[in-house]
This record gives sequence, C-alpha cells and structure tokens, in this order.
Amino acid sequence: GANLLAVFPLDAQGAPLAASQVESELPRAHAAQIDATNRWLLLPSLGSDTIRAYQLGDDGRLTPGVITAVRAGSGPRHLVFSPDNRHVHCLNELDGSIDVFDFDALAGTLACTQSISMLPAGHVDKPWAAELRATPDGRFLYATDRTANVIAAFAVDLDNGRLTLIDHTPTETQTRGMGIDPAGRWLIAAGQRSNQLTVYAIDPDSG
Repeated sequence: GANLLAVFPLDAQGAPLAASQVESELPRAHAAQIDATNRWLLLPSLGSDTIRAYQLGDDGRLTPGVITAVRAGSGPRHLVFSPDNRHVHCLNELDGSIDVFDFDALAGTLACTQSISMLPAGHVDKPWAAELRATPDGRFLYATDRTANVIAAFAVDLDNGRLTLIDHTPTETQTRGMGIDPAGRWLIAAGQRSNQLTVYAIDPDSG
C-alpha cells in the first residue's frame, strides 16, 4: 500500500527481523520474484507499467538494475520464471493479457517476444486479472480474472516460452488466488466473493 519493497533478514528459526533495506516510490508494487540463479529479483510495478530488476547480493542487499517498460495501461501484476530460467511470463491486471519475455540471467534484462489475451472471447467487462501459476515442469500456465470468473489454461513452448491457449474453465466468483501442488497434478482456485475453493485435476498430457 505504501509503494515499497522491503528486505527482511530471517533469524535461525526463520522469523523475520527488522527490515534491512527499503526501496520506495514503486507505484503499486506487486509480487517480487527471485530467479533460479538467486542473483536477480524482478518486481512488477503495476502503477508505472514497468518491471524492475534488482541484483541480489550475497549479503541480501538489492542493487537497482534495468527497468523494463511495458504497454501503457497494461498493469503488470504477477510473474513467473520458466524452470530453465530463460523466460518470464507476466500477467497484466488492467488489460487481461500475458506478456512473454526472454530473460538474460547475466544482465538481468527482459525482451518481450509475445503478448496474448487471457480473456474469453466476447468478454466485455473491464479486465481484472489476478493470479498466474505454472506447473512445476513449466509445460502449462494458468491465469485467473476476477470479472470473467475463469481460469485460462495455456500450453508453453519450452524452447521459446511462447503461449498457446488451451481453454477457459468457469470457476469461483471473483477468482483470485490459485495454487498448484509440487507434483503438478492439482490446481486449487479461490473465489474472493464466493468464499469457496475448488480443486481441479490437471491432465498431464493436455493441461
């Protein structure tokens, strides 16, 4: 709410201590994620239509890196790295799209290669995309929208990260959070207004 990114050291039991670093002026900062090398943190800034990279030092300090601008008004919200760390998928809250990026783990830079809508055909309400999850093997990607009340399923090309829509599944009212189990067999979706969870089996062949 204060447009901040904070770093908290953990004690021996894993409890957070006082913040060791605070980065400010990050409009509507969302969902910081660390890459597989443990060297880069990416932060979608929904209010500035940017994805900001920070280099992560061995002492836990963050050093600001490259800022990647995305489409004006798209509202980058949540992102996931591919298992091989070569690609990043970012869900955009305000236009209901997913951007695909090539990720350079040496420089911490992003290059957009695809933008695709997650919304069902004929959807006329204002997009309000919420959550993005991938199966552990990276072959399938799922996104939710809080006005369409659907889960959009995509197949992922593991060579280039590009997405192909599989289908849309109607789900909980004002669908918000999702989780996928570590084996990639089950997806759980939560409805912010329905106050319910639904559990789905994931077809390992078709997604």
